[in-house]
Amino acid sequence: IMNKNWRGIMKVLEIRHIRNNKVIWEDCDLYNMLHAEGQEMLLNAVFAEGSIPSSYYLGLDNRSSLAVTDNLASLVDEPSTNGYSRFTASRSSDFTISSVVSGNFKSQSVLLTFLAAGGSWGPVKNLFMSSSLDNAGKLISSVALSEALALVDGDIINLRINLSLTDC
Repeated sequence: IMNKNWRGIMKVLEIRHIRNNKVIWEDCDLYNMLHAEGQEMLLNAVFAEGSIPSSYYLGLDNRSSLAVTDNLASLVDEPSTNGYSRFTASRSSDFTISSVVSGNFKSQSVLLTFLAAGGSWGPVKNLFMSSSLDNAGKLISSVALSEALALVDGDIINLRINLSLTDC
């Protein structure tokens, strides 16, 4: 059964905001928006011998809404202090490709972790995937979280994503 909410490539399987070893917020099965830059990058990589990054970068920001035309310059209030950094996910070691029902395939990430250390940061309400650690690359996709998150010193956000061409 095809999910009509599926918009391609990334789904947050699970996300948890942890404070003092207790989950204070969690959600699952959050769908992404595949940005125009991401569509172009993926199509170039597969059909036009475009470059494929060795790593992908996941980050958090506070855009009030997501648009297909967003790019890395569109990010709003991405944290830059107190332990925050974009998570570097190596395509060769941080994703596992497997077959699921009906012959579909998925690539599941390792557990991705963001930490507030030495102070607070946020609020953030979007997870994004990019092709670069800085803003020189492409914004591939973004997921709007169901709640804005503000982290205090010691808080952790743990999440896991699926990448696939169908919702599986």
